[in-house]
Amino acid sequence: MNKAIAVIILVLLVAGGIYFFSRTTDTNPTPSSTATSTTTSATSTPTPTPISGTGKVLIEITDKAADMTAVSEVQMTLSKVELHSQAKGWMTITTESNTFKLLALKSSGHLQFAGEASISAGVYDQVKLTIDNVIVKTKAGTSKTAKLPGKTFTVITNMMVNGRQTSSAKIDIMADKSLHTTTTGEYVFAPTAETETRSNVTASVDSHDVVTTSGGTVTGTTK
Repeated sequence: MNKAIAVIILVLLVAGGIYFFSRTTDTNPTPSSTATSTTTSATSTPTPTPISGTGKVLIEITDKAADMTAVSEVQMTLSKVELHSQAKGWMTITTESNTFKLLALKSSGHLQFAGEASISAGVYDQVKLTIDNVIVKTKAGTSKTAKLPGKTFTVITNMMVNGRQTSSAKIDIMADKSLHTTTTGEYVFAPTAETETRSNVTASVDSHDVVTTSGGTVTGTTK
């Protein structure tokens, strides 16, 4: 049976500063998106018929952000990653808990491996992340757990998985639009993301869980 590999790249941006989104004294404000999952809009791209077979999904995390004035580290822990197709519904990629030090990843420029699973060839139209927690460490030496409007975050994709090929979905979570503060100094993390999917890419994972990808054809973008 033909085999295909699907690679999901989660690029987490911690750019700019921390946004103040509330001028009230409420210590638990709700960001503009209050749903338990967020869905981005997709750029329409003609979808060819996928080559049949079974593939593997690799998940990576990275950060390419600018320094944040008062923050020394942002740690996001994922407890589950899922893929969705119209034909097969939701399928689990990993339930292993993984913590990603976003500013450390930004400094190194690495993509961090986050999980893998074998999947059937087809078109995958959504990725769902279950966020366990987000810890914000400040340059003053304090650590705070950011409030989450919901535990799951969903983005639209157009990932084509073909037999004997590798496909990728890169998810850019932009922390400058995701991380907020209240007037009392509490943090709220409401993810905002953009994605890019590619087919026929080259991907590898080294012994330090650093993922490298190259080449491929863009099959879709979302903003």
